[in-house]
Amino acid sequence: MNKHSTLCPICGEGKLIAHTHDLAAEIEGYRYVVKGLQHSLCNHCDEYLTTPDQSRHNKVVISAARDQAVAARDRAQRLTPADILHIRKVLGLTQVQAARVFGGGPNAFGKYENGEVGPSEGMEKLLRLADQVPEAATWLLRRAGLPAPAHVPCSRENECAVLQRLLRDKGLAAPEVSMFRGSEKITRSFTYNANAAANDSSANTSLDLATFG
Repeated sequence: MNKHSTLCPICGEGKLIAHTHDLAAEIEGYRYVVKGLQHSLCNHCDEYLTTPDQSRHNKVVISAARDQAVAARDRAQRLTPADILHIRKVLGLTQVQAARVFGGGPNAFGKYENGEVGPSEGMEKLLRLADQVPEAATWLLRRAGLPAPAHVPCSRENECAVLQRLLRDKGLAAPEVSMFRGSEKITRSFTYNANAAANDSSANTSLDLATFG
């Protein structure tokens, strides 16, 4: 789409012709398209550039598109009643205990698991966090006055601080971490003992929570 033109600042001879374009993007595997980005192209030297006004416009468009994509991804990837039941069972909680940990009232998890209503966006994030980060599950249960489960599988094995510590303790080199991806049996054998780690001050509990959507 051509708009107004101006003198090219690079060659000083050609005219900058304004155009718009779309850009494919991705957020943790969720693909979307940023539409209406602006750029300019010189009709003499064929240089591609963006003016300051176009750059400011593009920043606004990219930010808005990302926000919309995150919202669309969350709508498309909502936890199902079966997902919620699975997370509760893995954590070893009754429905009443799950409500103590995550909120929602004593009858909330019965309704979630029966598909009568869905959890709020905030609660869904907490459920995903507890499911994927053993240290977070331990903290949430202890805060609710409940004992942490004896064994919480670490589904994100290559990002799990506890598994990394186990590997170091066993003297495994970093490249050997890939062996856990290819062997389901070995991966399952490395479960997280939340009670033991919670009482071990040497446990590495550094996590980048920003990686969870």
